[in-house]
Amino acid sequence: MASLETRSFENPDQSMAPDKTDARVINFGSVAAAKVTLQPGWSWSSCIKPAVGTESCETGHIGVVTKGKLRVKHDDGTEAVSYTHLRAHETEADLV
Repeated sequence: MASLETRSFENPDQSMAPDKTDARVINFGSVAAAKVTLQPGWSWSSCIKPAVGTESCETGHIGVVTKGKLRVKHDDGTEAVSYTHLRAHETEADLV
């Protein structure tokens, strides 16, 4: 029988606060869930790139935006406003 595990972002396994970013991560075995709050003016290149040192975000994401918009530009030049990004990309937040 399957079990149910309840976790809270109030008690994350990991938290990070690069410039204009509040990220909280909770782990469910081999799967991680993150809650990320971005401040106006946030972009991956100005707020995260200095911490990770790559030219663009190399991590795949699947998520939900609950307020504002994320504008994503993939390294191949294509752009998207959805939140399923499985290849290298740059992202900017529009929090209006």
